[in-house]
Amino acid sequence: MDPSLTVSAWLVVSVALTAGAVVQGVTGFGMVVLSLPVIVLVEPALVPGPVLVASAPLAVAVAIGDLGQARVAEVAPAFVGRA
Repeated sequence: MDPSLTVSAWLVVSVALTAGAVVQGVTGFGMVVLSLPVIVLVEPALVPGPVLVASAPLAVAVAIGDLGQARVAEVAPAFVGRA
């Protein structure tokens, strides 16, 4: 892996991640689905680690924002599993 990407490569990766974040913010999914193929074409070494690190803050922000809407009593059995 060559750690020194060109400016144009960084720009393409940044635009792909930003576009993916916008799509995920609107639809609830899509950051990795949209940005991953572009990033693999630009620099395969950036997959999956940096992509997951970039998507984590958005996922946490959405989870915190929707925390009041969760019906914990209804979904808790799904986390426990079947008996």
